[in-house]
Amino acid sequence: MSFTLAVGTCFGCGNIFSFHPIKVCSLYSPCGAHRVNEPTCADCARQPRVPLCLNCVKAANPQRIAAGLAPFETLPGAYEAADAADLAT
Repeated sequence: MSFTLAVGTCFGCGNIFSFHPIKVCSLYSPCGAHRVNEPTCADCARQPRVPLCLNCVKAANPQRIAAGLAPFETLPGAYEAADAADLAT
């Protein structure tokens, strides 16, 4: 059995972290017209998705809830290695 682990820079804090490449919490890179915790626009949807580390997800969720936005969802295994067979599809 083989495993895959993605490594990237957190959009929120800039720290390097490892994550499951499909399950990691991510968002479209903001277009520059508004803050990260605000709803995205059509321009944001054309940007690449950027990963968020678990610490930033936990820090952002209370702010998102207070702003009337849905909290970021953290999927089980999002910050663990992925079975390579799961990524082959």
